[in-house]
Amino acid sequence: MSEYKDSILVLRTYKLGESDRILSCLSKEHGKVRVVAKGARKPKGKFGGRIEPFTELNASLWRGRGELDTLRQVDVISLNSSLHEDLDKMMKAATVVELVDKVSFDGQELSELYTLATRALRLLAQKDSANFLAVFALRLLVVEGLAPQLEGCRVCGDRKLTSIEARNGYGLCVVHGVSSPVSTGVIEMMRAVLAGKTASVLNLEMMDESVEFEAVVIEYLESVLSLRLASMHSNDSSLMF
Repeated sequence: MSEYKDSILVLRTYKLGESDRILSCLSKEHGKVRVVAKGARKPKGKFGGRIEPFTELNASLWRGRGELDTLRQVDVISLNSSLHEDLDKMMKAATVVELVDKVSFDGQELSELYTLATRALRLLAQKDSANFLAVFALRLLVVEGLAPQLEGCRVCGDRKLTSIEARNGYGLCVVHGVSSPVSTGVIEMMRAVLAGKTASVLNLEMMDESVEFEAVVIEYLESVLSLRLASMHSNDSSLMF
């Protein structure tokens, strides 16, 4: 049994008993952790509103013999409160934490994923973008080593791609492509994000290609990770946490 300190991002919270709460968190140095915040649901509990989803904290935790660690003390790094005040931002933030929750497992070294998720949520809290989800999803695929290969056609090397083979993530030209075409603009946006030029894509105004961009990236991500994002396919916000 021991006490340790780490930075954590709250992904989800669950009620426990009459006054406690369980937090599912991504930590900077200890991977994915599940902790108990005792008395968190009491009106005058010491944690107040500081342990909501999307919140980034410096935390002091106690690791005992059970499966759950105990949250002892927290200091706020970023509340990201605006993510709870704007429905569109909240839905996008819900997708971020759902994705992080689904790709992370106990015992993994997840510092790169932690950095990506916390920076993304802080950025979203400050300013929304029509391309936010697609950009985040692509950068997550880079972290996971599953980014699509869009330098040229997998068969002939042609730089002018018209489709993406979802199973293996290869770009294909018009001659060797599959039945679902992807516009040139979307391919170029994806290439920019994969090259690390995220700001240029996030700063683009909403346009027809933004809708296609998000649809193509999310479809590819769900295919390659073999998952379905509840926050992307449900209009019921009660399903988010």
